[in-house]
Amino acid sequence: MSDEQDFTDDLDEFEDDLDTVIMTDEEGNETTFFVVDEVDHEGSKYLLLLEESLADDEEADAVIFKQVGDNDEEFVYEPPTDAEFEAIAKILSGRLDDYEITF
Repeated sequence: MSDEQDFTDDLDEFEDDLDTVIMTDEEGNETTFFVVDEVDHEGSKYLLLLEESLADDEEADAVIFKQVGDNDEEFVYEPPTDAEFEAIAKILSGRLDDYEITF
């Protein structure tokens, strides 16, 4: 078995353990994201998300979203402010064993 196959097997197993979030943009387009990590900070919840279609790309960029409310069992997310992003990125960078943070 090749190293590439081992990596794919590990990724498939990892993906099975991740929650997913489906986001709908203003035009009604849906995108599925894996929830890589969650951070509670100053009374707000932030998610580190990786687009499902990019999960096999080792260089894929993840995004951070802030939960700002819920609407009939659906959560509402928005991008964090620059200050919030920096604070959350610092918290996440303390978890470098899990992933690499660059900003």
